[in-house]
Amino acid sequence: GRLLKEPSLSFLSRSIRKSYFRDNLHLSSMMARLSLIAFLLPAVFGYKASANVSTGIDSASLLQKPSGKEANASAAAEDAPHIIGLRRESVPIYRRGKIASFKTSYSGVLSVGYPPQDFRVVFDTGSAHIILPAVECKSEACLANNRRHYDQRKSTTSLPINADGSIVHEGDNGEQVTIGFGTGDITGEFAKDTVCFGKGQTKDEVLRLKKEQQHHEEIAALIKQESLRIHDYQETQMSSSDGMEVVADHSPMCMEMNMIVAIEMSTVPFKTFKFDGILGLSLDGLAMNRNFSTFDMLVRNNLARRPHFGVFLTDSEDLEPSEVAFGGADAQRMLEPITWSKVYRPDLGYWVVPITAVRVDGVELDLCKDGTCRGVVDTGTSHLGVPGPYDKEMANMLKVDAGDLLDCRLAKSPKLEIDLDGGKTIELFASSYMRRLPLREGVSVSSEKGVTLDDKDKKNKKPEVVFERPGYVQLHFGSSLEEMKCIRPKDPVQCPPEAANRRDDIYGDKFHVHVHGEELCVNRTDIQNSGWGLDLTFHCPEPWVVEKEGKVEAGMEAIYLAELELDEERCYNTFAELSCPNTREFTVRSADHKKVCVTRKFLPSIKATDVLHCKMAIDETLLGLEEVVIGPQESHESTGLKCVTPEKPVVCEKDAGNRRKDNFPDSFEIISQNDQICAKRMDGGQTSWALNLIIFCRPQEVSEAAEETRTIDREEVHLQQGASDPPAVQEESPEVVPEKVTRHCSPRLMAVNLPEPLGPKLFILGEPVLHRYYTVYDWEEKRVGFSLANTQRNTMDMSTLGRGTLPKEVDMLLMQRHMEVRPPQLRP
Repeated sequence: GRLLKEPSLSFLSRSIRKSYFRDNLHLSSMMARLSLIAFLLPAVFGYKASANVSTGIDSASLLQKPSGKEANASAAAEDAPHIIGLRRESVPIYRRGKIASFKTSYSGVLSVGYPPQDFRVVFDTGSAHIILPAVECKSEACLANNRRHYDQRKSTTSLPINADGSIVHEGDNGEQVTIGFGTGDITGEFAKDTVCFGKGQTKDEVLRLKKEQQHHEEIAALIKQESLRIHDYQETQMSSSDGMEVVADHSPMCMEMNMIVAIEMSTVPFKTFKFDGILGLSLDGLAMNRNFSTFDMLVRNNLARRPHFGVFLTDSEDLEPSEVAFGGADAQRMLEPITWSKVYRPDLGYWVVPITAVRVDGVELDLCKDGTCRGVVDTGTSHLGVPGPYDKEMANMLKVDAGDLLDCRLAKSPKLEIDLDGGKTIELFASSYMRRLPLREGVSVSSEKGVTLDDKDKKNKKPEVVFERPGYVQLHFGSSLEEMKCIRPKDPVQCPPEAANRRDDIYGDKFHVHVHGEELCVNRTDIQNSGWGLDLTFHCPEPWVVEKEGKVEAGMEAIYLAELELDEERCYNTFAELSCPNTREFTVRSADHKKVCVTRKFLPSIKATDVLHCKMAIDETLLGLEEVVIGPQESHESTGLKCVTPEKPVVCEKDAGNRRKDNFPDSFEIISQNDQICAKRMDGGQTSWALNLIIFCRPQEVSEAAEETRTIDREEVHLQQGASDPPAVQEESPEVVPEKVTRHCSPRLMAVNLPEPLGPKLFILGEPVLHRYYTVYDWEEKRVGFSLANTQRNTMDMSTLGRGTLPKEVDMLLMQRHMEVRPPQLRP
C-alpha cells in the first residue's frame, strides 16, 4: 500500500501526554476494568434479570437449573445469537444536477472504552479489523460529516499497543499500519480497549430522536390524535413475552479487543461515508494477525455461542431492519434450510465460494465452463461484480426497455442464475439486480475501471502520475490550518497568480499564488481566515518556458512543444479543455481528459514553430452566471442554514446546490433571504458539511429583465386579443417533432479485474445477492451458507406495485485490498 505522510506532531506526542506511569499501569487498568464490569453488569445481563424480577426469583435461583417452560426458554436463550441492528443510509449521487446513482452503507453502533464513547461503524465482510478515527486525525475525511473520534486520553481502559499486542510504554513510539481499500487507504496505530456491541443508537442520535419524537407528538396533539411512543413500541417488539420462543438476544455484549486507530484517512472514498469507522468480519487471512481479527477475538473469548454470524440486509423502504447476528443465525429471517458452500482458499481472508455455472434466461454462459469461476460474498459492495470484460456482455443481456416504469426493479427481465459449489443456485430477478432509476439511451453510470488490483510486484508501489508538459515543475503545498502557506521550491519557477486554481481535482477551493522573499506562497481567497484540507498540488513553468510561450491572450493557452521532430507525435497535459486547430505544420487531436497530442507534418526550412496556441473550451451551461461561494458549514445551527451575501445581486434556483461537478453526495436546497443566499443540507439529517459549496446563479438584472419581457409579452397579447375575441390566427410554422427519448433499465454490474489467486474470473456477490438471501458465515468450518431471506420483496406479489415510485436511497464499495505494517519511526 502507498505510504502516507508522517502523522502530525500532536499525535506523535500522545504517548507523552497520556497519563500512564510504568509502576501503576497495570493497577490503574485493573481498577478501571472492575469499574467497567460493575457499570455494565445490568446491561449485559439485563435480559435474564428482567425475567427473574417478573417471576419473583431471587439471585440464588440463578445457580439452580430451571424446569419446565423456564428451562426451555433458558436453553433457547443460551443458543440464541446476539442481534445487532444495522441502519441503512442512503445518499443520492448527482451528475449536473440530476440523480445519476445511489450509495448505501449498513452500520451499527459500538461503545468503546470507559466512560463509553459511541461510534457508528459499517459491518464489512471485505475487511478484517476494527478501525476508528482518532481525535488527532486532521485529514479532510476525518473532519467530514460530524464524524465521531476516538479519544484514548478519555478512556481509562485504553492501552496503546504494537501489532504483536505488546504495550507501548511512556516515551516509546508505537508501530503504524497502512491498510488499502478498493479506492483509498487508512494509516493508523494500535490500541486495546473494551468494546460493547448491541447498542441501538449513539448518544447524539438518541437526543435527536427524542427531539423528533417530541416534535411529532406536539403535531399529533394539535390535530387531536393519539401520539405513538416510538421508544416503547421498539422495546415491546424486541422483548419476548410469556410462552413465546426466544429466537434472538438483543442485550449488549462486551469484551476487550484490539483496534486500529486511524490518524490519516484518504479523502476518497472515506469523506463521503456517513459512518465513523469500520468493523471488519473477513477471515483472519486479511488481518495482521489473529489478535486483530474481529470475529476471531469474539470466538476465542466465547462471546459467540457458535462460530457463526448471519447477515440480513434489506432496503430501508421495506420497513424491515437490517441486522447482523453473532453466534448463530436468526431463524425468523429465513424461508428455507441453509445450503452451505465451502470457502475457496481461506488463507486469502475473503469469503470466496466456487461458482460452477452462470445462466441468463436459462442459457449457460461460456464464462465458467472451465471451472475457474469464484465469488466473494461482500457486504461492502452495492453491485454485482462480474469478471471483465464479460460484464459488458452480461449487462447487454440483462438490459431492457424501461417503457413508462419509474422503478426498474419492477421490470420484466431475464432471470440470472449462479450455481455454487455445494448445490445452491442463486436466483436473481430484476427486483434484485436492476438499478432503480431508468436511464436515457447513451447515459451510463457504471465504472469503466470497476475493481482492479495491480499484480503482485506492483501492488505495494504508489502509482506514478506523470505530468507531460516540458519545463513545468510540480509544487506540493499539502493541507494547511492557516489561510496562507509558503514553501521554498527546489527549482526556480514563475507562477501566475491563478496557478493553484488550475488543478485537476474535484474541489472548488480558490487560491492566490505570490512570491514572498525567497518563498512561494498561496493564500486561500474564496473563504476568509480559513485553511484547507485538500492535498494542494499544482504545476508552474520555469522562467525559460514563460519566455518561450510569450504573452498569452485571455481565453487562450500556449503549449511549448520542445522541438517536435517531423512525423513525431507527442502528447501534452493542459490546464483546461482546449480547442486546438490543425495548422500547416501540425495535426492536433484530443487525447485523455485535458491532454492534446500533436504531430508535426511539415518542417519549415527557415524557422519551425515551437509553440501551439489553443482556445479554451467554454462551459456553455455557465454562460452569463455569477459564481457564489457558500463554502463549508462547520457549526451545528438548529436552522441548518449557511448564508452569504454575494458581491452582486443574484437569483438562484432551488436546486443550484446540486448542479456541482464534484463527486460528493451532499444534497442542498438553496434559499434566498433578503440580500443573502442560503444553503441547507437535505440528506441524511445532517446540518453541516465539509465540502466547499460553490453554486452558479443568474444576475438579478438579467432575471428581472427576462421577467419584465415576459410580462410585456403577456400584456400585449391581452390588449390585442379581447376576452370575447376568437383565438388569434398564427402564421404557419414548421411542425416541431419532439425528440423521442428512449429509456432503459440497466443492471447494477461492475467490472472486476483481479489477478490470481482471487481472479481472473472473480464475481463479487454484493447487495443484489445479499438483499435476496440470508447469509451465514461459519468461522470454524470455513464455509458460507445461503437461505432465501424472509423479506417483503421475497414474499409479496411484485405485479401489484405498478410503475413504482421515485427513490430515496444509495451504493458503496468498501473492500480491503492491501496492508503494510511499519516499525516505529524516529520522530522529531
